[in-house]
Amino acid sequence: MEDQSNKQPDQSSSNEGKLAFLTIGVDNNGIVDYNVNWQPEEEGLIAIATIFHKLIVDNLSIQILEEIRQQCVLNGSEGDYLVMLNIINKLSEKTIQDHQDDEDNIVVPPDQVFSI
Repeated sequence: MEDQSNKQPDQSSSNEGKLAFLTIGVDNNGIVDYNVNWQPEEEGLIAIATIFHKLIVDNLSIQILEEIRQQCVLNGSEGDYLVMLNIINKLSEKTIQDHQDDEDNIVVPPDQVFSI
């Protein structure tokens, strides 16, 4: 699940008219891939920077998880949400363990660079 690849930007109509977009997916093999694109002017650069700022600094992923939780509650599928949280926790524990086992530990993890 750790393999990532950058695919060519998706030209689907859902991205038309957007200054920037980031689409993340997982294929049947568990490989995470992503598409990213932005308009080549200042507004596009601001838009893509805003996406990453929201992800890194403003905890957009936590906000998304909260919306998923609320939707699961409305649908009566809280169990699915709890299973998802358990999977996230196990993946996090594996990542931490892998980094602890690695002799070449990174002094500052990349996701914390912007917090310094």
